[in-house]
Amino acid sequence: MIFPLYVLVRPDHFIRLALESLIMYLNGFSI
Repeated sequence: MIFPLYVLVRPDHFIRLALESLIMYLNGFSI
C-alpha cells in the first residue's frame, strides 16, 4: 500500500526506476 503513495509523492523517481528495471530486464532477456 506504500507503493502507490510513493508514486504520487515521487513520480519522477518511479519513472526512473521503471525505466531502469525495464532496461535491466531487456538486457537480461537478450543475453
